Amino acid sequence: MIDILNAINDYILVINKDGLIKFCNQTLLTKLKYNNNELDNININTILFNKNFDFMKNVNTNKKSDIELILYNRDKEKVLLTSNIISNTFNCEKSIFIISKNIEEVSHIESIKNEFFTNISHEFKTPLNIILGTMQLLERNIIEDNIISKNEIDLERYTKCIKQNSYRLLRLANNLIDISRIETGYYELQLGNHDIINIIEEITLSVSSYMEEKGINLIFDTDSEETILACDPDKIERIVLNLLSNAIKYTDHGGKINVYMKVIDSKVIVSIKDSGSGISKEKLPYIFERYVQDDSQYSKRCEGSGIGLSLVKSLVEMHGGSIYAKSELGVGSEFIFEIPTKLVEVNDIEYVKKDKEHLRIEKCNVEFSDVYSV
Repeated sequence: MIDILNAINDYILVINKDGLIKFCNQTLLTKLKYNNNELDNININTILFNKNFDFMKNVNTNKKSDIELILYNRDKEKVLLTSNIISNTFNCEKSIFIISKNIEEVSHIESIKNEFFTNISHEFKTPLNIILGTMQLLERNIIEDNIISKNEIDLERYTKCIKQNSYRLLRLANNLIDISRIETGYYELQLGNHDIINIIEEITLSVSSYMEEKGINLIFDTDSEETILACDPDKIERIVLNLLSNAIKYTDHGGKINVYMKVIDSKVIVSIKDSGSGISKEKLPYIFERYVQDDSQYSKRCEGSGIGLSLVKSLVEMHGGSIYAKSELGVGSEFIFEIPTKLVEVNDIEYVKKDKEHLRIEKCNVEFSDVYSV
């Protein structure tokens, strides 16, 4: 048992009912700058800042309860531990286990993971962009009859299949890169004062052809003709496209999607409501967490990475806003996000509209790659 406890990266301290230290694992000994067995059988108060802390009273019998403890290391420096205190048996004696997360190790692993995701995603994007560029060239030559199949193979169908799945991989790579950059603090908004009503109306209406292809009725409505606020137009488009993509994905032929905007108490409220399959009440509180998907029978038909809504939440919060969802299985879902109507003092960032339509079509193709053949 001792070998196992010493192999654990978290901090583990065991004391008996009299407060004597019976075991301190190697990770904690290193943190406190003590040698092996140096703390054995000394009173916990010797290294405890919180003198006479009642460990028995704080034993966790039900759910996890984090308790902050401060220990002194060999140099009399304070070491803060966020601990969970449990009662168990150690060497046939009823004892108290003080278990603390090694935050430095967790942060280090998280940093390595984020760096890995970012690097691998960038490595994905290079060949994907080459594939997409090649496919565009092939498509043009097929349309112009410069490439003809002698065996009557449907070249257009196969090139579309390759292009769609390339877009799917590109979407995943973009999401991984962005969520990693957000977590490491390297993701910035290009804020400027823009008409958010116009931005969201344009991006909503630009996907109407996708809606028609699936037989879904799209309705856009607003109680304000113009609202200027500080935002990053590209990120607002990303938010709306992701939410519309989810709405389309889970809404059947003949369904409807409503996009409604209103201005209340110095904030813009945007609602995207669908008549789709809905989300189970068990999963609803967790849908904005990374890698979480609803696995109910209504939702299993659509695959995904579970990153999209987490990214949407981060982008909304970077604008100083919030997002939440309402849903009922078999009835539909409504995603509502709010953004404050504040302005930036200097509007150095201009919303460049040249070739905007081409870029928007490309964004739609990437975002809707899980839904349609492009």
